[in-house]
Amino acid sequence: MKKFYIYFFAGFILLSALLYFSIWWFLCGVGTIAIFTIYHFYYAKLKAFDITVEELETQVEQLQLQLDRSLIKEEKATKEAGQIRKLKQEFLTVISHEIRTPMNGVLGMALLMEDTTLTKEQKEYTETIKNSGQSLLATVNNILVSDILDYSKLDRKDKKLENINFDLIDTLEEVLNLFAAKAGKAGLDLLYDIDENVPVQLIGDNKRLREVLMNLVENAVKFTQRGEILLSVHSLNNDSKEPVLSFEVRDSGIGMSQEEMSQLFYNVSGNEFNTDNEKTGAGLIICRKQVELMGGKIEVTSKSGNGSTFTFNIPLGLSQQSVRSNLLLENMTQLEGKQVLITDDNFMSRTILSKQVKALKMLPVVADSGIKALEILATNSNIDLILTDMSMEQFDGFQLATSIKNKYPQLPVILMNAAGNNINRQEEDMFSAVITKPIRQHLLRDTILAIFTKPVLQNQNPDYNRIAESFSAKFPLRILIAEDNLINQKIAIKILTRLGYQPVIANNGREALEMSGREQYDIILM
Repeated sequence: MKKFYIYFFAGFILLSALLYFSIWWFLCGVGTIAIFTIYHFYYAKLKAFDITVEELETQVEQLQLQLDRSLIKEEKATKEAGQIRKLKQEFLTVISHEIRTPMNGVLGMALLMEDTTLTKEQKEYTETIKNSGQSLLATVNNILVSDILDYSKLDRKDKKLENINFDLIDTLEEVLNLFAAKAGKAGLDLLYDIDENVPVQLIGDNKRLREVLMNLVENAVKFTQRGEILLSVHSLNNDSKEPVLSFEVRDSGIGMSQEEMSQLFYNVSGNEFNTDNEKTGAGLIICRKQVELMGGKIEVTSKSGNGSTFTFNIPLGLSQQSVRSNLLLENMTQLEGKQVLITDDNFMSRTILSKQVKALKMLPVVADSGIKALEILATNSNIDLILTDMSMEQFDGFQLATSIKNKYPQLPVILMNAAGNNINRQEEDMFSAVITKPIRQHLLRDTILAIFTKPVLQNQNPDYNRIAESFSAKFPLRILIAEDNLINQKIAIKILTRLGYQPVIANNGREALEMSGREQYDIILM
């Protein structure tokens, strides 16, 4: 290249000299040099282009080789993931059948034993069996919850929605109870609230709805160290056929920054599954996809250090089929007008309990501490029932019950205790009943009814037992039991026989189909 420029300048000087002799020769020389220069320039470019093409072809070959290797690895990983899912399914089957089934027999027999005449020592043994069995079941349920959540983080290929009848209250309570033990251990209050104008008998894809709620509640429990987690439902329209409901999961946890929220439902940070530091993950991405599939939209509002609120709206159908029955409505008149003193240091918990008590046509009176509750009792002699939380600062539920029993021994006290927070026999004897948080509406209702109706029933029949044969006379039913476990068969027959029924047994599903085809049954227990 250097020689070319030397020749070029030498030629230029020579031509300049010839300029004195002839302009024509000068122009010919300039043209020749220009043609030569252009040819040389394009020749160099073409040669460089050929080299570049060769390099690119080499890179393409390397990339193709890497792609082939990646496809082989992906195929292998997919196959291994399928094997892992299969192993998990087998594990869930073992947990459900080989552990929960015999534990059902243990707990069932313990409950039947409680209804027999027992000595004080035998009662303590029975209580120990019950508590141990329930503790084991709680552990098993926690394992099942982890696996269910892992499954929900796998993207679904099935995009078809199911439309089934379901009860909204049951759905919310089932979701919250899955996390009751974990929340109780962390000292968190799990609460739910449904607006009065929200219909509870609905039609929709209950499975997907539960999956979304499970992931959101699990996420809230993971990032909340203290305070509460509230699951609330509001109605966005008054359509009697197609209500649009807004579900809100609010926590008092660590919150998120604006940058974290912007990518929350789209990117996976860190490990795809369960890492302590991840604030985004496949679970929330699946939530977005499932909500959009149900025709809704999910959003989040949060501030770092001030908790988060996840909200999603979905359209549902209104069901005319009631899946919730209440055989005790005739006794509800006994509760009307009675005053209930609700003692809890959590404002939202007091508000929700007050709504539930009002739904029973009772009159709520609230106290934010045990000391305040005693002050109210000192000035209000019309209190009929105490409903108190166990975990309160300075003056807990047990201390409050002790003070009440000393001054008002006939006043019934119901304790609301966190799941996994075991109390001893002496503490339990201080209360008329103990119910586990999060509080189920029907359980609270039945517990209150039992307290106020039991004396009446006992006066009518001194030998009253909570499982009475007169029940079948009041509610005559033909019952078929489909159960392959002999212990469970025995428990079901015992309980139903005590209620006055004569159930029929089918040892498997095929027998149940054949028997239900030959005869008419009111209820099938499977």
